[in-house]
Amino acid sequence: MSAKALRVIDHVQGPLRGSRQVLMGAHLGIGTGEGAFVHFPTHGVLDVLARHAILKKDGDSYQIVAENGALVSVNGDQVDEQILKHGDLIRLGVNGPLLRYRDLDPASSAAFSDSEARLFKPMKDVLDDCLEGAKSETTTNIGLGLKMLSYLPKDIATQTSPLVRIMSVFVFVVVIVFLAIMSARLADLESQLDVQTAEVTERLGLLEQDGRITVDELRQIRSEIVLASDQLSLLSSGSGEEARIIQRVVQSIVFVQASYGFKDSSGLMLRAVVGLDGKRILDSRGHMMLTIRGKGPLIERQYTGTAFMASSDGLLITNHHVAEPWLFDEGAKVAIANGYSPVMIRMIGYLPNSEEPFDVSMVEASSSADLAVLRRSGVSQKVPVLELSEKEPELGQSVLLLGYPTGIRALLARSNPAFVDSLLRSSPEPDFWQIVQNLAGNGHVAPLVTRGIIGQITPSAIVYDAETTHGGSGGPVIGLDGRVLAINSRIISDFGGSNMGVPAKAARDLIRPHLKLVNR
Repeated sequence: MSAKALRVIDHVQGPLRGSRQVLMGAHLGIGTGEGAFVHFPTHGVLDVLARHAILKKDGDSYQIVAENGALVSVNGDQVDEQILKHGDLIRLGVNGPLLRYRDLDPASSAAFSDSEARLFKPMKDVLDDCLEGAKSETTTNIGLGLKMLSYLPKDIATQTSPLVRIMSVFVFVVVIVFLAIMSARLADLESQLDVQTAEVTERLGLLEQDGRITVDELRQIRSEIVLASDQLSLLSSGSGEEARIIQRVVQSIVFVQASYGFKDSSGLMLRAVVGLDGKRILDSRGHMMLTIRGKGPLIERQYTGTAFMASSDGLLITNHHVAEPWLFDEGAKVAIANGYSPVMIRMIGYLPNSEEPFDVSMVEASSSADLAVLRRSGVSQKVPVLELSEKEPELGQSVLLLGYPTGIRALLARSNPAFVDSLLRSSPEPDFWQIVQNLAGNGHVAPLVTRGIIGQITPSAIVYDAETTHGGSGGPVIGLDGRVLAINSRIISDFGGSNMGVPAKAARDLIRPHLKLVNR
C-alpha cells in the first residue's frame, strides 16, 4: 500500500451494518462510551464494553489492542493485540458486531460525500461482507442464501458507485428475462411431454388400479366376509384320498405379487406429476399427468398371479402373461409404441404358512405357449415339488384347480373382520405390499381349491369347468393322483365359465433344460 492509502473499518454485522468509517488519528477508541471513535449504541449491543478496544497507529497500518477483560477476535482467533492486515475480520465479544479492516487507495474510488467520508465499495467487497454477515446469523445453506438475498439489494444500492449500480440493475433484468424465457421453455417442454403421454395415460388408465386396494374396498370386504365360502373346506368334505392330495400339493402353490413400470430411451422412469402438496395432478379429463422428470411416484402396474414349485432347486412354473404381463396388456402396448420400455420393478412370492416373501426372477418364457419358468431365491425350508404328469389326460377326468383368483381381495375375504379393521386403522391408504405382508404374518395366505372335470382336450389346450378368475393364472390343474395335468391359463368367458390350461407336456419341454435335479 502507498503512504496515501486510507485505512477504513467496514461494519459487516451489528447495529451499524453497511456503514464505513475512515480511520484518522493515532489512538482511536472502540466501545459504547461517548468518547469512542467506533461508537456503538449502548442498547444495541450487549457484548461491547464502554471501552472495548483501541486502534493504535502502527506505521502504515493499525494495531488493535483489547481492553482489560474485553473479548476481541481477529479472523476467528482471540487476541490481546494484533497488527491488522487488509481484509481482517474483527469480532467484538462472543456474538457482538463484526468489523472488516481494509486498506484503500483513494485514487481508485470516489467518495459518497465529504461529510460522510466514505468510499464506494467494489462489488467483490460487497459480496464478501454480505457473505460474512449472513454466516454470522445462520448455519444452514438455505438460511445463508436467504440472508444474502436480503442483504444484497440494499448494499448494492448504498455502497457501490453509480456505474456499478446501473450495471447491477442491467444484470438483474437480464437474469430475470433469462429465467422467464427458460421457465416458459420448460413449461412448453412439460406441455409437449404431457401431450406425448396423454394418449398413454388415457389408454393405460390408472396403472396401479388392478392391484391397489382402496379404503372403500376394505370396508366392503369387511362387511361381506363369509368364512363358509372358503373353498379349502374341500379338505373336510372330500374323500380321504382327495383330502390327502390337497394337503400335500397346497404347500407348493405360490402367491405371486409384482409391479412393473416404464422407462424412456435415456433410462428415466415414467412418473406421476405431483403438486407441492405431494398429490398427483390430473389434467382436464381427469387423467394423471405423466413426466420423466421430478420426484413423483413411479407409474407402475401392480398385479398378482399364481405359480407352483416345479423343482427342488427353486424353479417355478407359471404363465408367460404373469411373468411378462406387458406383452399381453393393450394399455402397456400403447406405452411401448410411444417409445417406453417395460421394467419389472419388483416380483416376490409367498408360500402358504410362510411369513416372509422371497424374490422371484425370470428364467425363460415360451414363445409358443403361455408358459414361463421363474426362479425363487431366499427360501431355506424344504418345499414340496409338484410333478408334471407324463400321462395324457382323459375326457371326463376329475381335476382340482389351485390358485389365487382375485388376488388380495380373496385373501382378505377369507381373513376376518378384526384383521381388516386393523388394516383400516394402520394407514389412511392401504399399501399393496404391506397388506400381503400382514396377511402372511397372520397366516392368511393360502390358495383356493376348486373341483371340475375335463370337457375338451386338444394338442395345445385342456378345457375344464373348475371355477377360477383373474389372479388364478399360473395355477396347477391337478389330477387325483396328485400330478399336474395342465397350467391354468385363461377363462373362456363365453362358454359357461369354462377355463383353459396349457398341457403339462409343454411345461416339461420348457423346464427340462433348466433342471439341475430330476424330481420323480
